[in-house]
Amino acid sequence: MSKQILRYKRKIEHQLYNNLLPFWEKLKDDKNGGFFGYVDSKGNIDFLANKGAMLQIR
Repeated sequence: MSKQILRYKRKIEHQLYNNLLPFWEKLKDDKNGGFFGYVDSKGNIDFLANKGAMLQIR
């Protein structure tokens, strides 16, 4: 692999393991399954908020 590709790979891995996965792991609803339906801009979970679904179609 080229040096540039390796740099991109490291940046992507950093974002994945330090930002994305910790964010979603915090929102996991182990009791009812899925993820909690609402989190505010400060990261506070509203445990009573309804859950929704997102559908992406091409």
